[in-house]
Amino acid sequence: MIHIKNLNWKPSPMAGFSVEVQDLKLNSNLVYGIVGPNGSGKSSLIKALFTPLGHYIARDVNLFEKPLTSFSNKEFTRWRSVSLQNSFTTSAFRVQEIVEMATYHSNVLKSEVGPLVERALHLCGMLWAQDRPAHSLSGGELQRIFWAKTWLQAEINKTKGHCLILDEPLSNQDLSQVLKLDELLVNWKHNPNCSALVVCHDLQAAARICDKIILMDAGRIVLFGDVDDVFGNPLMGKVFGVHFKWHKHPTPFLELKSKQKNRGNTMSLDKMKSSMLDMMQKNQSIMISTKDKEGKLHVSYSPVVFQAEKAYCYMSTIAQHARNLNANAEASIMWIADESDSKQIFARSRVTFDTVTQVLSSEQQDEIHPKFVERFGDIVDRFKEMADFSVYEFSLNQGRLVLGFGQAFDVQAGSLDVAHVGGSRQGHIPKDQAHGHSPHGGHGHSPHAAAPHGGHDHEHAAKNPHSH
Repeated sequence: MIHIKNLNWKPSPMAGFSVEVQDLKLNSNLVYGIVGPNGSGKSSLIKALFTPLGHYIARDVNLFEKPLTSFSNKEFTRWRSVSLQNSFTTSAFRVQEIVEMATYHSNVLKSEVGPLVERALHLCGMLWAQDRPAHSLSGGELQRIFWAKTWLQAEINKTKGHCLILDEPLSNQDLSQVLKLDELLVNWKHNPNCSALVVCHDLQAAARICDKIILMDAGRIVLFGDVDDVFGNPLMGKVFGVHFKWHKHPTPFLELKSKQKNRGNTMSLDKMKSSMLDMMQKNQSIMISTKDKEGKLHVSYSPVVFQAEKAYCYMSTIAQHARNLNANAEASIMWIADESDSKQIFARSRVTFDTVTQVLSSEQQDEIHPKFVERFGDIVDRFKEMADFSVYEFSLNQGRLVLGFGQAFDVQAGSLDVAHVGGSRQGHIPKDQAHGHSPHGGHGHSPHAAAPHGGHDHEHAAKNPHSH
């Protein structure tokens, strides 16, 4: 699909920094992730390949077996779609007008433009803003508008093959929007002769959504290959300047540890357990992840009552989770700290459990129902009166607790005691060390997003290409 034989590019003729690629071939039907520290040349590689910006010393690049230099602007539009970092506008363009730009140089009929724009905005969760001026949106919302524009351009030009290029698409996005982009990319790469190239600072996200990883440093590609091969290479730690460890099983996550000396200041396991239980008692909702018969993940949230090491949720029998649990009683649930209570958004405290579920009998529901009323008020009485609502009990099995960077621990079933991962003391890390853990990971299915039952539910296709 894309073959780079000789590339030497600078942002300007006088710039000291250059991007150099000797030989790189990117195939169709894969998602490629470009990772590396700040200033390593990730975004510059995209600009060098697909935009007229900057100064080319040499460029021998083929796109769909055709030299890139032979493409007209119209042809470029048909073969690739690019959303660059900080490609935002402060103009008075309305949202719909920005997304409509994706139809320029296309054969789309005028009568089809409106419905196509609405579909793109809907997929990116921004249909509500179609008549709003762009400058009235937040940074994250505006970024999703450019997702919609880039995706629409790719969608209407995909019949003969297309390359979707996204530069830092996950920055400024909350968890539910990350899931939407995951789903878009998973669906996109299955189109014939289509692929995606994604610049990503979030290494855990790159491991989740990408099939191949390109590691860059100082404008050069230093590693290229499958996720496990690149993230498992010792060179990763050298490039990022940290102690880097890639865990493939049982739940893939990255373990990063600063090269600073240990300064002490640790938290006892008892205090960690106490902090975890406080969060589980305080939070009024949990995230739930279940699988349907085809293995597709469904993630949402539900109000919860936590009592005696078990979680209880009201669910409608017509809800997707209920249908999934009737076929497979296993689920993963997560308690996660509120963003406003977290000093670092990448290090929100959370605890995730594998669970086995059952529907309570009428007598058992009568026993637990007062706890729901005590917590949520009389509105819960409506659920009790509805024939299609039942209380589901989640029995907690093995769990994973994360209390921030460097503080990931196993949680024992039954007692909920906190223990060092794998029985070692590696998880007992000073709080002031920059030791990282997956901001999305935990244990089991690692639920990511939230929506009320019967409300804004998201179906998310399970992806498992990396022995994850």
